[in-house]
Amino acid sequence: MEIIKCKNGHSYDPSVTPECPECARLRALEGTVPLDPEDAPGRGGAEDIGKTQPVHFLSPDADANPSREDGRAKGWWEQDSYQKAADGNRGSWDRTEARSAEELTPVVGWLVCIEGPAKGQDFRIHADNNYIGRAPYMDIAVTGDDTISRENHAILAYDTREKLYYFAPGSGRGIVRLNGKAVLMMTELHAYDKIEIGRSILIFVPLCGDQFSWEELEDNR
Repeated sequence: MEIIKCKNGHSYDPSVTPECPECARLRALEGTVPLDPEDAPGRGGAEDIGKTQPVHFLSPDADANPSREDGRAKGWWEQDSYQKAADGNRGSWDRTEARSAEELTPVVGWLVCIEGPAKGQDFRIHADNNYIGRAPYMDIAVTGDDTISRENHAILAYDTREKLYYFAPGSGRGIVRLNGKAVLMMTELHAYDKIEIGRSILIFVPLCGDQFSWEELEDNR
């Protein structure tokens, strides 16, 4: 497994997908809206006038340029709405269809937040790459912690062939830590390791491995 970065700074595994999946998803979106000042490089200064962001950052009924609080109150897009924007030509997106698609990706482990704004919450881990950020369409969306990058602050991956878990930094500026030590490259994860990202600490709880795997369960049926 080798995690690389595309020209836009997104991290991905070329052995799983030939191109950056995040860039592919963003290309599928049509239209832009004014850049949210909080996420602008110059924090809304003169140099950011006229810049735009992908339309999926806003809910369909949000104001043209809401504050972060307004955006959340009116509903930042969740995964099904994000997919609806990406697949706009397919017609309306059914929430039941979204749940069915989610059920096709079985859980392989969890992250449980033990410190930070999301304390007490758990986050499902699926096979292959899990992109971690605070945006609601991330695979693992740790919302409420504004010190976590919106997109791809870190990556947690499960390799179904080797039955191993890995953790790596993403394109976020902040340093991520594993059991108190800075992680600057891909590192193997073990049960109950502590991941620090932003102001949040999460414990890793694996499900799959030598004792159990979904693939072997299917083979034995």
